[in-house]
Amino acid sequence: MDPNGANVVRLTNNSAEDGQPAWSPVGGKIAFATARDGNDEIYVMNADGTGAVNLTNNAGSDLTPAWSPDGSKIAFQSNRETDYAVWVMNADGSNPVRLTDPHTQAGAPSWSPDGTRIAYEQGGDIWIMNVDGSRKIRITGGFWADGLPRWRPKL
Repeated sequence: MDPNGANVVRLTNNSAEDGQPAWSPVGGKIAFATARDGNDEIYVMNADGTGAVNLTNNAGSDLTPAWSPDGSKIAFQSNRETDYAVWVMNADGSNPVRLTDPHTQAGAPSWSPDGTRIAYEQGGDIWIMNVDGSRKIRITGGFWADGLPRWRPKL
């Protein structure tokens, strides 16, 4: 749609739920989660809704896609091996790698604006780590559950 809300265009049309859209920083693509294959998968489509391609295609649930700032990678959460963990893959779906430890219930990844770190939620707290999964640091803690981390954009 236009910034003023006019000219709304429907991009997907199937009986399954499509959601969690994430715009690619380059190339006019949108990553999204959908259950159209019977379980949650990460798809990418052109910004006009054409050319939808399943990137994950496995028996687990894959959710919350997040593009790297350069558009070369997509981070997401998946329970394909154990409990939910944060994973990263190439933007074409190749080379998926688990970044967080098994049995941690981690998810909702968000890339830092410079592309060097990923924020995520785990155990009711916000954590950050390097993009290779190293140097995990809990940055919140306390009585309330924290979730859905987002980085402040570059100014």
